[in-house]
Amino acid sequence: MSRESIRFGGGRLALIGVFAGVAIALGLPWLVLVYGQHLGATVLTIIIIASLLMGGLIALVAAFFGAVIPTVVESKPAEQALEAKPASGKTLSQNSEAKD
Repeated sequence: MSRESIRFGGGRLALIGVFAGVAIALGLPWLVLVYGQHLGATVLTIIIIASLLMGGLIALVAAFFGAVIPTVVESKPAEQALEAKPASGKTLSQNSEAKD
């Protein structure tokens, strides 16, 4: 069997995603309020609430996946894993040669 090393915590990509979500959540309502005066109050409210929800969801998803997805997964090559010694003290290749 191979030995694996797994490390979590992709901080950079999670932070980029969180910043993007916050930028959407704050920037889109700001743009709509500045340039969307000709839209009705109902349309403005719907766009602002939708952009806040969308930006917040993006930030939460980025933070979640940045925490749970492994950043590094290392394992030994298959040849080194075959040479691991079992309880008998012989390597797997020596056991197969002894059977032949």
